[in-house]
Amino acid sequence: MKVLVIGAHGQVGQQLVRDLSAQGEEVYAGIRNMAQTKDFADDVHVVALDVTGPIADMTRAMNGMDAVIFAAGSGGKTGDDMTLRVDLDGAIKSMQAADEAKIGKYVLISALYADKREQWPTSILPYYVAKYYSEEWLKRESGLNYLIIQPSTLLNEPARGTIAVNNGTAAAITRADVAKAVAVALRKAPKWGATYEIVGGDTPIAEAF
Repeated sequence: MKVLVIGAHGQVGQQLVRDLSAQGEEVYAGIRNMAQTKDFADDVHVVALDVTGPIADMTRAMNGMDAVIFAAGSGGKTGDDMTLRVDLDGAIKSMQAADEAKIGKYVLISALYADKREQWPTSILPYYVAKYYSEEWLKRESGLNYLIIQPSTLLNEPARGTIAVNNGTAAAITRADVAKAVAVALRKAPKWGATYEIVGGDTPIAEAF
């Protein structure tokens, strides 16, 4: 499967590229700064992709792909207009481009409770607003076959190899486990057009979907 990862040089994105490659996918790493090409393995195809740029450029980068994964993020800093440009407008433009490129599978990495306003953390409210409306666009305005992955609070710790899916808790999860879960979901998610909450848990990731 040819898979384009948007935001491939981010903390989750870099691990996701490695996991997809290990899973046997043909991986295309979409990055804004081509000087970062050296950070990827030789078997990874690196392509220029800036989510703040024109939709037409993204569509060209997606042509021929079987799947697109949106892993880009602004960092969620309150008051930073890049939250709007990346997490909201960039995500929606990627969906529009994926529609134009007739992508068969589209995966959006979002945030736990993004679809539940009453549970948004006030400390990063603009980030959650962006995630909410990007999810809504994907569900209501796009024609894409999609997965929405909602990880809980992210930890910079070694992978644990286990998670829980849709269990109603909010246990923190490592970025490495999020990446592995997204790679596995791409192949094993039982239902598309669906949202999966992924949190820290005890189920081996390979068996979680």
